[in-house]
Amino acid sequence: MKTMEELSRSGRWLRQNPDYNKIWREANPGYIKNYNKIRYAANPDYYRRQYIEHREEYRKMHKKWYAENKEHSNQVSRNWARTHPEEIRAYYRNGRLAVLDHYSNGTTACAICGEDNVGFLTMDHIEGGGKKHLREIGRPLAFWLLHQYRKTGVWPKGFQVLCANDNSIKRFEENGYKLAPNGMTKLRSKIRSLLGDCCAICGLDDHRALHIEHLGNDGSEERKRFVGNIYAYYKHILEKAKEEISLFGYCKSYQLLCANHNLEKQMKVQIKEQTKKNKS
Repeated sequence: MKTMEELSRSGRWLRQNPDYNKIWREANPGYIKNYNKIRYAANPDYYRRQYIEHREEYRKMHKKWYAENKEHSNQVSRNWARTHPEEIRAYYRNGRLAVLDHYSNGTTACAICGEDNVGFLTMDHIEGGGKKHLREIGRPLAFWLLHQYRKTGVWPKGFQVLCANDNSIKRFEENGYKLAPNGMTKLRSKIRSLLGDCCAICGLDDHRALHIEHLGNDGSEERKRFVGNIYAYYKHILEKAKEEISLFGYCKSYQLLCANHNLEKQMKVQIKEQTKKNKS
């Protein structure tokens, strides 16, 4: 054990060389990382309690550090995500499953029809108002719920698990899409008739759950051309579908999918795009 005189000399030396600790940490990142892992693994409950009790201090400290090291932090995160795509996917997959399991009371199934295909399941606001809430939180609902639970230890109330089909039907009934202007209703009906009036995969014919899917995965770009004019957007789809059917005998750009299969396809496209981005 060091004597008081030795500790005093050490303290004076460190005050005279304030950058020493920073330089040593940068030169020995593996040592610090492994030391912290071992220390946390030995008593995880203690460190969780410490964080909960001093959450605001930790947040202020992290916010200050991030402001001073923003570019470095972002680059480290990007590099790690690029080299660990499977871990990233597993993290989000497991987090989503935890949320679905809790809000379905352990069944991981739709509260209405009992659908248990995880790729079809979504989170639903029981009392409505989901669109406004999603704009406010700016992230997928499932991960916001998980974040709230990890932050407070309590799951937020007012949510349930629905398959995409039942969620779409519920939204249709609650938001009054059935009361849309007569011209819009007729236009959508004509498009559905041209595209077979049912899901191209499972054959579901409930128009409340049918979505127009862009076969070229360019729906977002096409919708941007008609911002604020949804009638013109549907009219464009109708005319383009008619033209392709007259030329080729079938529609090359669009098809009808039920909400379940549309969601499943979107998730596959997102994973494919993210994998491609990580490799670049």
